[in-house]
Amino acid sequence: MKFLVSIFIIAVLIIFGVFIFGINKKSTPKPVITAVKSLQDNASNAEARLTIDGQVNGDDLHRAIRITIGKNQRKIEVIQGYQGNVIDSKTLNNNESAYDVFLRSLGNAGFTKERKTKITDERGVCPTGNRYIYEITGTENNDLRRWSASCGSGTFGGQSQLVRSLFQAQITGYDEFTSTVEL
Repeated sequence: MKFLVSIFIIAVLIIFGVFIFGINKKSTPKPVITAVKSLQDNASNAEARLTIDGQVNGDDLHRAIRITIGKNQRKIEVIQGYQGNVIDSKTLNNNESAYDVFLRSLGNAGFTKERKTKITDERGVCPTGNRYIYEITGTENNDLRRWSASCGSGTFGGQSQLVRSLFQAQITGYDEFTSTVEL
């Protein structure tokens, strides 16, 4: 009988302790942490893309440079106008190992980081400067699109200059290819 009374008292103390220390304490809900896939996790089908969109001007004068890097190829395109007309392009081979290192470098440079801003659409922002659009496409429900501008605004939270340099370094002869493009 003493044994049952002891167990009953211990159970009451445990319940009382949980009630005092667990329920009566005001607690803030813990944030839900979702696992963000690394860039390499999407490497099989994904492509990383940088678009450098030039100053706002007439459709015939407007230019943009788009660099797309995938596991099998690296591509640069010169785009005329606002409707995406490709007027020049160059395609180079790539391989999975090089693509993996490139994606890891982008990850280390904060490629997936987002900055909160009231302006979420880059069109028309910084009209006398450049807009930079950073994208990952071809993933299952994890496509990414961020942007920054030469005047300092945007949703991109990573290291803009480093990321642009990484993309440009992927294109052999980048400076020569883009030397006549006026952004």
